[in-house]
Amino acid sequence: MRLAGRALALRGVTRNECDGRTGLAVNIPEMLDDIVWCKRHGVNTVVIADAPGHARFLDLADEYGLYVIDCASNLYGPGVARDEAIEAALRRDRAHPSVIAWAIGDEEDEVRAAHALDPTRPEYSQARFPNLRKVRREELHYAPVTVAPSYSGVTVRNRMTFTSTCDLEFLCRVVEEGHETWEYSASLDVAPGETGFLPVPWPSSGTREVSVRLSYSTGWASAGFEIAYGSLTV
Repeated sequence: MRLAGRALALRGVTRNECDGRTGLAVNIPEMLDDIVWCKRHGVNTVVIADAPGHARFLDLADEYGLYVIDCASNLYGPGVARDEAIEAALRRDRAHPSVIAWAIGDEEDEVRAAHALDPTRPEYSQARFPNLRKVRREELHYAPVTVAPSYSGVTVRNRMTFTSTCDLEFLCRVVEEGHETWEYSASLDVAPGETGFLPVPWPSSGTREVSVRLSYSTGWASAGFEIAYGSLTV
């Protein structure tokens, strides 16, 4: 999948609007809690399963910056009811910038109906991501940036599609026998999808750790929140 001409690396989860305790009566704080969890764990894509998501969830995805693969409906077989459900979902949700694709189905007439209403977005039913409810218990984490300390510095790979690393803090530390003995903070501007190298004057011994942190507060985390980590034992 591509967006604005760039290949997208989808780090996703599947979300069902139906809650195990309350059914379809999912409240806004729970929606926001899911959004914040996704942002903090490096998830950039949410696939809506089974039926269209709540309109407020799409509003939050727009606001916080998540991609959404929106579902029309899989509750109906071929016929008028299914076609009406597809049209209703696309007309309601196609103005949301967070929606990057539709999960419509594999039938040719379904795809054709979706493209007639929205020729700008692809059909993407083949997405297979873990269930959000399950991975929240397992603490899934996708790192948008990876760091690999070495003897002379840190190799930084930016896995984000549109954002550079210029606003991130790279906090380098040395730990010996469980105690921090040295610290060095730096920044490095690595373009999206690129790899860069941060020279670091490491001491000669100890475990070298790198914590990648937000240098500013956002709606989903405060400044200093760690988004990636790497270490090397010398």
